[in-house]
Amino acid sequence: LIDAFVQLSKTIPSAQLLVCGDGELMTAARQKIQGLSANSGGAIQLVGWISHDDVPLYLNRMKLLVVPSTNEGLPNVILEAMACGTPVLASCVGAIPDFITEGETGFLATSTSPDQLARRISDVLTNPEALKRVGQNGSNVIRTHFSFGSQVETWKSILESNK
Repeated sequence: LIDAFVQLSKTIPSAQLLVCGDGELMTAARQKIQGLSANSGGAIQLVGWISHDDVPLYLNRMKLLVVPSTNEGLPNVILEAMACGTPVLASCVGAIPDFITEGETGFLATSTSPDQLARRISDVLTNPEALKRVGQNGSNVIRTHFSFGSQVETWKSILESNK
């Protein structure tokens, strides 16, 4: 993602990358960013771990959440972003394509190569109408499928089928 962002910043100089979370890759990410030019590295902010209560504050600041994972189930952050109305661009892995329909409830990246990811992010960011539509549709999906009432009905159906 950092390599893709460096390429993206050449075509969208105002772009900013906010990297949230912590883990074994944080040291490598920090070192990679320190090695970048001031133009590219200065637009990247490493936030680190965020408390669960603060996650919506960050998601609501974003124009686009990018999750370029190569191996995932269904990351909660994708559902949280959709709940906030923040459009998501994610890899086609795990259960992600079950919740993201390309151009309707999110955007799918078919490749995580820096070149192709940078192009895909650029395409999405330069289409404000699609960003708005996808953000609204994603929020509707979460309200429909993950509301308290729908979850009660789902669990009730599961429990009744196992009698």
